Amino acid sequence: MINKNYGCKVEIKLNKLGSFKDCKNHKVILRNVTEIHYNYPSHVSAIIGKSIAFESNIHGTGVTYQLADIDEFETTLENKKEKEF
Repeated sequence: MINKNYGCKVEIKLNKLGSFKDCKNHKVILRNVTEIHYNYPSHVSAIIGKSIAFESNIHGTGVTYQLADIDEFETTLENKKEKEF
């Protein structure tokens, strides 16, 4: 049973051809994510394509990636508040 909402751990596997081709291991880990917005609308969507936004109400921050840059992502429940997003 979950007594407190610590959000999710999100592991993002970036593709090797996109904007993050120089990213080490092509992997990003986000902690305590509380909201995921798939096909996130943006004023630049017509230029760069659709995006996905990951937000953390726990850390008061978020990040947006172009869908074209992501091969896949996986979420798992967190059981504690991490130091960083």
